[in-house]
Amino acid sequence: MATKLYEDCSAPLANLFERGLCYGYIDAVIAVRGIIETVMTPGVAGSCIPPGATKDQIRDVVVSHLRDHPVDRHQDAFGLVIKALKAVWPCRQ
Repeated sequence: MATKLYEDCSAPLANLFERGLCYGYIDAVIAVRGIIETVMTPGVAGSCIPPGATKDQIRDVVVSHLRDHPVDRHQDAFGLVIKALKAVWPCRQ
């Protein structure tokens, strides 16, 4: 559930384990998204993260989305990460 991801990503910097879980999960979602787009069509996942985006920026996008949509946090975290990235960095058609 996205609640756990939100907690891990919102943890203070001193909580390295939780922060590591956060970054690891988001990295995994981005990797799977990349595989899907390689096998299918570029942009099919709906988000096109700019090449210069940092891991901190990407985490901030996810945290902002989860913070701004608390009623969705019971949903699957994978889908909400994709949704957050798509909202900020949609692919240009």
